[in-house]
Amino acid sequence: MRFASYFPLCKHDRDGADAPVKAGPASPGPDDSLLRQLEDDIFLTMRVITNAAANTQGQVTAALADIADAQAAGRALATLTNSAGETAVCLIAQGDELASGARKIARDAQAAWQLAAAAGSLFDDSAPFGGKLAEAAGNVASVVQTIERMARQGNFLALNASLEASR
Repeated sequence: MRFASYFPLCKHDRDGADAPVKAGPASPGPDDSLLRQLEDDIFLTMRVITNAAANTQGQVTAALADIADAQAAGRALATLTNSAGETAVCLIAQGDELASGARKIARDAQAAWQLAAAAGSLFDDSAPFGGKLAEAAGNVASVVQTIERMARQGNFLALNASLEASR
């Protein structure tokens, strides 16, 4: 059936072919049941489109809510990332301080090791003098004993002299 037969004043038919525009009284139109069916089909199509639009609107609203949630999560993640970055900078600084302290301890330990090695070397070098020192100490002790004997004898002589003088 041609489109122009349903709508007699239209210039083109359904498949795009030109139909003559008729002047004068309208040709007998489709019966009322066909028009009602067409109207019902159009209303049904409009209801389907309206329902689809409402569903689409609901999905768009849900998508917008999801986007807002994602943006909020993104902001929270950015805040956490900044905090983690600041913490990492602090940890790096503390690591640098620990490394510096460890290097100082290593230098101090090296210096202590060198001092201990020098002390050991001095001890080794002084060991031969220990025997000479002990011999000299023995000689000093012998001289001290001799001086003590002489002092005792001097005291004894002085005591005798004072006894003789008092007689």
